[in-house]
Amino acid sequence: MIIALTGTPGTGKTTIAQLLKTTYHYKILSQNQIALEHDFILDHDSTRDSKNLDLDALDFYLQKHYQETREPLILDGHASHLLDSVFKVIILRCQPQELKARLERRDWSKEKILENTDAEALDLILCQATEHHKEDDLFELDTTHHIPHEIAETIHNIIQDNFTPTPNYKIGHIDWSEDYFI
Repeated sequence: MIIALTGTPGTGKTTIAQLLKTTYHYKILSQNQIALEHDFILDHDSTRDSKNLDLDALDFYLQKHYQETREPLILDGHASHLLDSVFKVIILRCQPQELKARLERRDWSKEKILENTDAEALDLILCQATEHHKEDDLFELDTTHHIPHEIAETIHNIIQDNFTPTPNYKIGHIDWSEDYFI
């Protein structure tokens, strides 16, 4: 069972994925690492300083190699929610001003920070995920004021509870628009 761990860059995906691996012993796959190792990169967008992934090839690879896996497998990547091979999607969210601070600590350009904070404020990844997956297969967690261990524990509990829908993680309860666009 492939579980997408997705979110805008800076929301904590990779840190939390590593905690899920070390603390709870989940197998973790990196969307970007697979794309690099198997040449699933279409081109490089120099304007945005990012790689455009061949999502169809990545999806086919995952279906071929991991679709029958019964144990939970976490796929870390900001485009993992766009893949049909994933069973459930966990979307990490972060208040845009905090996200900006996190990305500034990474020395990202002002343009790239603005692009990502706007995407977070506009629920871009959530909207994309709803186009590819049923609402009951989507879980939304706010990482803004939580340490990574808390988020990893929450994800572990969601998995252990067989993804039982709960109001706490139901999509649509996080809204940054009033904070961000004032």
